[in-house]
Amino acid sequence: MSWLVVLALVALLALPLARSISRSNELFVVAFRGGRARLVRGRLPQRLLDDLDDVARSAPAAALRVIVTQEDGLARTRVEGPASPATAQQVRNVVGQYRVAQLRAGAPRRP
Repeated sequence: MSWLVVLALVALLALPLARSISRSNELFVVAFRGGRARLVRGRLPQRLLDDLDDVARSAPAAALRVIVTQEDGLARTRVEGPASPATAQQVRNVVGQYRVAQLRAGAPRRP
């Protein structure tokens, strides 16, 4: 029975490590709420945040999360939440205008 406790403790301690590894390639996270886009985590150019804010205003009822990660040297955009296909495509189009280097050079989150 004690090996189950040890296994549970190891799994519990490994969760933060697994989470940080999964976020290691994350560039930024933006939340859409109430017709506004807000930077949750990461950094991005202010112009991109302004463009995402325009998309958020066009879909004010949606509560979405936009997660942009780097995979194989390219930015990959994932939209979570009740997004229409048109809104998700608008988000991908806006983010797709930027190279990974431009996204990494963006300003950090403002307090």
